[in-house]
Amino acid sequence: MNQQYTALKRRVHEVCRQWKKLILLKGGAQVLISTIVAFMLAFLLDSLFDLDTVVRLGLLAVIVAAFLVTLYIEIIRPFLNVPTEIRIARYLEEKHPHLEDRLVTAIELGDSENPQVSHNILEKLLDDARFHVEPLNLPQTLQARGAVVWSSVALVAMLFLTGMIFSNMDQFGFRINRLFTPWKFPTIKPKPALVVTPGNVRVPRGSAQEINTELTGFEAEQITLYYASDDSSWHKVDMDRTEAENIFVYHFFDLEVDTRYYVKADEKLSDIYRFTLYDAPEITRVDLAYKFPEYTGLEPKWERDTGDVWAPVGTVVTIRALADKALHSAKITLAAGAKLKTRISSDSVITATLTVKEDTYYTISITDTDRLSNDPAPEYYIHALPDDPPTLTMERPGRDIKATMLEEVSVHVLVQDDYGLPDVKLKYVINGSLEKEISLKLQEKPTAGASAYGADPLKEFASAYLFYLEELNVQPGDFLSYYAEAFDPSSNDGEVVTSDIFFVEVRPFEAEFTRPLSQGQMGGGNGMGAQLSQTQKEILVATWKTRQKASKVEADELAGDIQVLVESQENLLEVTQGTLFQIQQRSVFTRDSGKDLAKFYSAAVEAMQRAVDELKKPQLTEAQTPQREALRSLLQAEAQIKEIQIQQAQGQGQGYNATLDELSELFEQETDKLNNKYETLRDQPQQQKDREINDALEKVKELAKRQQQFNRRMRDLARENLNRQEKKRRIEELRREQEDIRRETQELARQMQQSQQQNSGLPRQVQEDLRRASSEMNNAAHNLGKDNAELAAAKGTRALKNLNRLEDMLRRSQKESLRRQVDELEQQFQQLADGQKRLTQQVRDLAQNKNPREEGIESAVQKQQSLEDGLSRAERQLQSLSRQAQSSKNQSAREIRELAQELGHSELKEKMESALKLLQEKKLNSALQAEKDILATLERTGEQLTKLRGALAESEDEKLDLALNQTRRLRKSLEELQRHAEELSRAGQGQARTGQTAPGQSGQIPQSGPGESKSTQEKLNPEQIDWMNEELARGLNDLEFIQQSLQSDTTLSQAMQQLKKNLNGVLRTFTGGVTERMQLIEEQVLIPLKGLEAELAQKLDLLKSKEKLFIAREEQIPAGYEELVQKYYEALSKAVNKE
Repeated sequence: MNQQYTALKRRVHEVCRQWKKLILLKGGAQVLISTIVAFMLAFLLDSLFDLDTVVRLGLLAVIVAAFLVTLYIEIIRPFLNVPTEIRIARYLEEKHPHLEDRLVTAIELGDSENPQVSHNILEKLLDDARFHVEPLNLPQTLQARGAVVWSSVALVAMLFLTGMIFSNMDQFGFRINRLFTPWKFPTIKPKPALVVTPGNVRVPRGSAQEINTELTGFEAEQITLYYASDDSSWHKVDMDRTEAENIFVYHFFDLEVDTRYYVKADEKLSDIYRFTLYDAPEITRVDLAYKFPEYTGLEPKWERDTGDVWAPVGTVVTIRALADKALHSAKITLAAGAKLKTRISSDSVITATLTVKEDTYYTISITDTDRLSNDPAPEYYIHALPDDPPTLTMERPGRDIKATMLEEVSVHVLVQDDYGLPDVKLKYVINGSLEKEISLKLQEKPTAGASAYGADPLKEFASAYLFYLEELNVQPGDFLSYYAEAFDPSSNDGEVVTSDIFFVEVRPFEAEFTRPLSQGQMGGGNGMGAQLSQTQKEILVATWKTRQKASKVEADELAGDIQVLVESQENLLEVTQGTLFQIQQRSVFTRDSGKDLAKFYSAAVEAMQRAVDELKKPQLTEAQTPQREALRSLLQAEAQIKEIQIQQAQGQGQGYNATLDELSELFEQETDKLNNKYETLRDQPQQQKDREINDALEKVKELAKRQQQFNRRMRDLARENLNRQEKKRRIEELRREQEDIRRETQELARQMQQSQQQNSGLPRQVQEDLRRASSEMNNAAHNLGKDNAELAAAKGTRALKNLNRLEDMLRRSQKESLRRQVDELEQQFQQLADGQKRLTQQVRDLAQNKNPREEGIESAVQKQQSLEDGLSRAERQLQSLSRQAQSSKNQSAREIRELAQELGHSELKEKMESALKLLQEKKLNSALQAEKDILATLERTGEQLTKLRGALAESEDEKLDLALNQTRRLRKSLEELQRHAEELSRAGQGQARTGQTAPGQSGQIPQSGPGESKSTQEKLNPEQIDWMNEELARGLNDLEFIQQSLQSDTTLSQAMQQLKKNLNGVLRTFTGGVTERMQLIEEQVLIPLKGLEAELAQKLDLLKSKEKLFIAREEQIPAGYEELVQKYYEALSKAVNKE
């Protein structure tokens, strides 16, 4: 063997040795890990459970098995299969392809004595192989990463086990001996003991605590807890057994004093333990320092003993809270979870700073030096007052007007803004010319009272401008459109607020129309022209408003509004084209006096077509220019028609007026279509007005309620004899409360102002009363600050009167809505009760049948699901109705809320879900009981809604209407009962003839007695008798309710009393179950009830007719005419006396 071959083999053996080292390293790590895991599992089991010797022997066997199995698999078995030199060489060739089988060939042939192999060639082969192998680090070819990873894991596991052992060496030593020498530790029965937890503990005062007792080593029949306070004798109570074996529990609720306790189990007693109560630290005062942003113009302010933050967005507020104990730590947390940087000074003073960004709240959590906390931490609200855009109102003229070309039109603008001085511009357009603008100079109006900042944040500014129409060179038929625009330079969003757009139409002088008007020759042409121009003006205004709100509405809503505008403009174009065609066909309009009329309408048609094209693009701004041109042409045509009437009325009156009448009739037919198309945009404002009135009423009710409570607390404060410090604290609380109410009232007034600006349905008096109420509240808060409680109470009373007047003003509109919703809800629950009644009967029939059909059960399941869906809708409607009435002070609203709460407590939906599950599981008897319970709840809810309707009925016609509806409903219910009884009778007779038995009846066919027919002997089963009796009893309750509604009418009340007597007699005698007794209901109840129903309907119609006759007398006299009407009646009275 030459040296080259020996060197190559040595290199291969180096790789083999490296492989063995890695096997030992990796295998040893895995053996160590598996052994440690097995040991830790056995240790954990031995620690948690009292294991027998056999089990511990088994755990020892598991540990040894884990060690041996892992040792064999990971170390012994690999060493039994050591790879040969050739396998190692081939492995190296795979990892180093550039060797090109040199190493494998050299190993195979290097020790060969084959004479066929040339010695020289073999030498060169070995030398070449050695040359290529020598630079390589062959041991590193083996992958050592797995061995390193397993070794690291084993090292960590070993360190963990070592740390556990050194942390409790005695415990580990004991457990190791128990696991590795289990025969030395036989199983010992535990010593009888009582383990009582929580033992001696300190707990917060008023908290709930749980006492647990565990019996070890014995069992007891009775476990008794003895407890006593420091100044009372011992009390005893039996502890409750839990699901766990030998563990008992008892709960203390609301611990208020230190309490001692111990447990007795048979004759064994525990130690005496103690609940020691502690009082948590509290926040006694919170002061706030405000640094307002520059745009407000407000000076920094300091508020003492408050906590709730009221500040504009961007205000920096420094919070300074005082605790009643020395503190170890404190934190102030916002609602979103962000924590403010907090500092503790003087042991009990907490300081932090925040920037007001949005409405939220913050909590102050503190821990004293005894590590006691004030959990739950108190909450304080942060009210972020946004820098609202200014509100803009065109006070005068505030409507479209007509003026001659020599008149002067005065425009008055009112602007309200919270901070700063807004920029206001007046923009106007003459006909279709370019828009012009004028910057208005504002004068601030004085405001009464003072706010929390020393000045009323809502400032009012006024300005005026005078249009000289003569200088604008306008002619009859021209028009001027104008609107105001306001911008708050200090606002961050830069929102521009606009007023409504208004028109000034230039009309001829009144002298031109004196003669025709006196002769009554205006005819239909005047109306025709005015309708065209008025419609075009409405479309122009709608286009302008749609353009203003384009950026504030959804794309779908905007597209719908634009489509309505397009259709409206196209319809008006069609009408105008028809009018133009008719004019061109009549010679009266082609003479000199009317030659321009066709030209005006032709120009209007051309402008309308361009407007339609622009709207379709859609280009709302560009569309307004041709719309203005069309409006001007129509106004010119209208003026031309009037001029023609003046010139030709006397000479050509008959023929001309006939022509105009014909055109007017044609126009009215066409414009009817236009009005229908344009109705959508006209309806939207009305719906908005209804919502605003309802919202305003609810807000005013809430404000009035809070103001009334404030006034009552003010009166209580005046009567109480308090020390100076306590009185001062109470006054500060009241002042803050009054300031809160004032701010909300002012915000509501601001919203109403904005709604009025948008042509809201809210009366202007609402805004005035809100302003007066806010001013009185401001005065009350100001006087409280000066410790003048008596004057503050007077101001508060005046504020309440203003709010009550508002409530009376807005209450009527919502009352009708409330009554309608209650009626709808009552009908909805009545339908649910009817459906539930039918379902209950169906389930009863299924339960009585020994083999109920699958189709019947499936039908009942579907009905139950449908009723559950209906109940969800009804509950949502009831909750909505409850929220609507939550601020009301009357009895009906309170009953609505109580009904909603009662329905929630009844868990009706859960009962329906349970009944549905029982039906699906075919537990029919249990389902029947659930269905009966559901039916009773639904009927009870329906009866309560009926009573609510009665409570809402205040006038005589409302009570009659309620009685009529209830009578009609009772009549239908009794007729349904009668039909059902007849069906049962026919079913029973059919079964008797076929020898079958009705569900729930005996199998025998009743026999006829002497003188009795077979039909009269048909009997109802007991359940059917009970059901009918329940229905009749419910009808008796309905009659009682109807009689209460008719107490004011003696005749109707007596008739109802007789009906009650008749039905009560039927109910008492209806015990045999004979179906023919239903004839008594027909004769004694149903027929009289139908007569009473007809009489109620007649009286209701008569009452409504009388009300119509007195409508004129009850109408209020228009403002400004009271004195004239009074003088008229005085003169009329004198004239009658003279006669």
